Amino acid sequence: MNSCILTRKDIVEKIDQCISGLLTKEDLENWADHFELNENFEYESKYEKIIADVLFHLSSPDINGDLTVERLLEEKKMLQ
Repeated sequence: MNSCILTRKDIVEKIDQCISGLLTKEDLENWADHFELNENFEYESKYEKIIADVLFHLSSPDINGDLTVERLLEEKKMLQ
């Protein structure tokens, strides 16, 4: 079975949707959790570690802290 590829751009788009209010923090958390745990997805080549780290940060606010706008902007910066 072929895998789908999750890119940095995909994550940035979701973060932007959360910042603008189109997604709730919980929606973003659940979205990130889905991709973090799903083995049917690969991460963009050469950026696997950064993508894995950002997904972990977004999917685990209870461990990593609340998803404030400042935190979301920091995560976006990591992806650029």
